[in-house]
Amino acid sequence: RVANAELGVAKAELGVAKAEMKAAGPDEKANAELGVAKAELGVAKAELKAAGPDEKANAELGVAKAELGVAEAKWQGAPEGGEKERLWKLVESAQAAVEAVQAVALHHGGAPQPLPIAPIEYLEFAKSCAEPFNATSSVLKFPKGCIAMDNAVHREMTKVFV
Repeated sequence: RVANAELGVAKAELGVAKAEMKAAGPDEKANAELGVAKAELGVAKAELKAAGPDEKANAELGVAKAELGVAEAKWQGAPEGGEKERLWKLVESAQAAVEAVQAVALHHGGAPQPLPIAPIEYLEFAKSCAEPFNATSSVLKFPKGCIAMDNAVHREMTKVFV
């Protein structure tokens, strides 16, 4: 019961954060997006607390994805320079954690939540737009804070953050 009540509170906080984001002006947008990401993390943690044994693996995956969302929001809101570079390393670590937890969830019979896949033509277009000095085999960085994760196995775009 307590876990379900905490989940209800977390969802209410998420609703407030989303409303604040809608009302945010251009200068407040990055902070509002970070607030939503943190609220989503609160919901994911509450769902993990409320999860039964069969739901634990997927709930842990939800927490890892929400932590990735917080890292991305911090990175996108950071000014150019050393802090942005440091936060990018945090995003990469969070992405690796999501992949690790996803593998564990799959191993334990949890249903992995696949990332959306874009057509191969989009990957070629994305690579042509990437800043050459920032492009790697697994991560493409674009001007204006857009990033794309490239699945090296399938050579298809697996997730795009804008």
